[in-house]
Amino acid sequence: MELDAKEKMMISHYSSIFTDYNFDEYDVLGFLIVVRRLIRNNRKYRNILEFADLIAHRERDRGRAYNAMKQAISNQYAIEDKEKTVKGYNGITEDSWKNEWKKLFNELDILYSKRLMDEITLCVCSLANGSVYRKNEQSIGKMYVGLDTETIALLTTEGGNDSLSVGFFVYKGITAEARSDYEFPQESFETKRIDGDLVLMTKDGITFFRLKNGESAL
Repeated sequence: MELDAKEKMMISHYSSIFTDYNFDEYDVLGFLIVVRRLIRNNRKYRNILEFADLIAHRERDRGRAYNAMKQAISNQYAIEDKEKTVKGYNGITEDSWKNEWKKLFNELDILYSKRLMDEITLCVCSLANGSVYRKNEQSIGKMYVGLDTETIALLTTEGGNDSLSVGFFVYKGITAEARSDYEFPQESFETKRIDGDLVLMTKDGITFFRLKNGESAL
């Protein structure tokens, strides 16, 4: 992977804040903007590129998520009996996601760790939350985050009150705290760094989800 002199400086910056766990989703957004050019024509990073393109264009009329939603709608959400998946709906697997980041970090000389992968995944999912998909003014659907204390997920839906939701990306094995007394705020939240931990916070300053890497609790 060939970087120019300025890109090398930027990657060095991101490497420092990533390995020090001193970043939030806006740093990940900047990192994806930098690497987008570098991975555009490299199919071994197609999952990362999907989200790099998404953060550049939050209203999408192409890409893997768009195609998955189109196929699900065309097939009327028919279930493949053997796999228990929606016919034609091809999301992103956890293993392929992790493997791409391992390869990318290796190329960029950034130290990979499970904690870093957990935190980058939460940031990417937060950035993708609320993105919409349409073609020629026709709405196809939108993407939103689903969470529990062990899982981060991105789901797609056509957006109606009775619309089905399908898991586009499911990432398991995290350890987190979530406020059981707080209604999940669908779209209006962001990642923040508090006492060393990465949290999700609403625009009103309410922390409702925390990756457990420190001793603090909600």
